Amino acid sequence: MSPGRWVGWVWLMSRLALIAMAVIIVIRADHPTSFTQVVSFWDVEHFLGIATDGYPTVGDDSKRMAFFPGLPMLLAPFIALGLPGEIVGLVISAIASAVAAAALFRLGGPWAAALWLIAPTAVFGFVPYTEALFCAFAFWAWVLAREDRWWPAALLTAGACTVRVSGIFLIGALGLMILTRPMADGTALGQRLLSWLRRAVWLLIPAGAVFAYFLYLFWLTGSWTAWTDAQQAGWSRAWALPTDSIMRTIDVIVGPSYDDRPGWDTVFTFELVSFAVGLFAVGWLWRRRQWAEMAWIAVQLIAFSLSEWLMSVNRAVLLWFPVWVIVGELMSRRFDSRAGRAVQWIGRLAWVVVSVAVMLWWAQMFYRSQWAS
Repeated sequence: MSPGRWVGWVWLMSRLALIAMAVIIVIRADHPTSFTQVVSFWDVEHFLGIATDGYPTVGDDSKRMAFFPGLPMLLAPFIALGLPGEIVGLVISAIASAVAAAALFRLGGPWAAALWLIAPTAVFGFVPYTEALFCAFAFWAWVLAREDRWWPAALLTAGACTVRVSGIFLIGALGLMILTRPMADGTALGQRLLSWLRRAVWLLIPAGAVFAYFLYLFWLTGSWTAWTDAQQAGWSRAWALPTDSIMRTIDVIVGPSYDDRPGWDTVFTFELVSFAVGLFAVGWLWRRRQWAEMAWIAVQLIAFSLSEWLMSVNRAVLLWFPVWVIVGELMSRRFDSRAGRAVQWIGRLAWVVVSVAVMLWWAQMFYRSQWAS
């Protein structure tokens, strides 16, 4: 079987496994529920609400301004036609996850793509969340930028910027890619500047997409801080020092204050683990002098550590394609000795089994409306 076809089978089987877990939860529920209900908890409700009613400026729903409009804009016309938004969102995520996996295949090979598809938090690339759609735009933008095809890369980056605030970090990382792009020895400074400028000017397109959304929020509310205000009101994302953010996360894990929130200690433990994975990747990429890839992860770690606590880092690992490229390289490394190959296959099998098990455990948490990051 060709590597591409193998990744396609992983995509299909992983999506079917997530569907099967949702069906099991529906069957075993203590009260009447449906498939569309179990895949529509947490942020899905906000995306569907925006697609249906737009952005409220008063009341509790005003916190929906924290969500960028890309996914709701895709959902809205189908909902207007009478189609269930939950199912449309699942289809969008299914297609987008396949597109993102194809880009990751280009960036890191079949193991990188396959392990991303069965990542522990893969449920967020299955339900109507923004992770799959953002990755489809961002991963292919990176592929095209590496090939020095900047105008299509800029358009895809603009698409990513309509989906998540992470698009701002993508613009910055691509800008660093431009600045660190190798040039022939002896290239004059003027030529270097012109080369940088010819590429960087394309990044004005995605920057304009971000500005357009913040301008829209200003038009709605009269405030340039409407987005940050919504983040703070809805998810307690107030500014904090990294030490305070980490200590408050540890307090959720070991302190008594959240004993009435079952499962929070486990999920926030994973937040710390995910943060550590990001730090490890930054160090790995620093050593390899992959500055743009390093910046893509590092700037997100900084942003997470400046919040009241570490939240949603688990989901962000799906966006960190350099992590999956690193893992893919390790999994596909060739060993000359029989013992080395045996250890590698054991490692591959263990990773797949554990990752799938955690993926399904995480999915059932989401389907039961438990806190799942």
